[in-house]
Amino acid sequence: MTEFLTTAKTTAAIEDVIRHADEWILLISPYLKFDENFKRRIESKRGLGRVTIIYGKTELRTSDERWLVSQSWIERRFCKTLHAKCYLNEREAVLTSMNLHKYSQENNHEMGIRVSRNEDEGIYGEILDEAREIKRDSKVMGEVPKSLQDQSTSPVHAGKKELARPSSRAVQIVESGYCIRCCKDIFPDPNKPYCPTHYRSWNRYKNRGYAEKHCHLCGKEHSTTMAKPVCRVCFKRYEGVFQFPAA
Repeated sequence: MTEFLTTAKTTAAIEDVIRHADEWILLISPYLKFDENFKRRIESKRGLGRVTIIYGKTELRTSDERWLVSQSWIERRFCKTLHAKCYLNEREAVLTSMNLHKYSQENNHEMGIRVSRNEDEGIYGEILDEAREIKRDSKVMGEVPKSLQDQSTSPVHAGKKELARPSSRAVQIVESGYCIRCCKDIFPDPNKPYCPTHYRSWNRYKNRGYAEKHCHLCGKEHSTTMAKPVCRVCFKRYEGVFQFPAA
């Protein structure tokens, strides 16, 4: 069910997006001005690795810019045509008139809606698609640290059959993963390239060579399989970042 939000509820809903995130956070706001509570909330999510803030105005306070730069695990992006305000995690989206700005939260009359992925997957999906489009049209502010470019996943523990889950710092440099059958947004892990629904379907026969339709890391149409879940471009690009299935 979609929920209507007043100014106070919008502020609370944005905080919930941050607080309830388990996989990723995407914050889109033309103007930025952070209060200490926001900084604490975001800093508490350092372990996620996938936190992206997209803004559209260059007039950042020195203290805000310094704080953002100091949080090297946050991806900062700039979109010069940005006017939308949207805040998402893997479960819900808040679409609103409110900037991520202290003045807006304390002084303006704002409205918005909160959409749950579980209760209205269609609308959530449309918001997510448009948010991705904005991200594609934005540019990264600052280079990705070399330590992230060279970051490999943790080695598989001796005696374990299941491959290790990618580290949070490794997945910071990709937007998301995609189910190789339906292209649904999922956690990026080339050793688990299906959404839960289609993994159950694949797991009935466990055919690692069964032909699928999408690259797990870029989502583009491509002939893939459980054994080879990414296109050649993504394999070369992320070979030093992710641990791919053994051939």
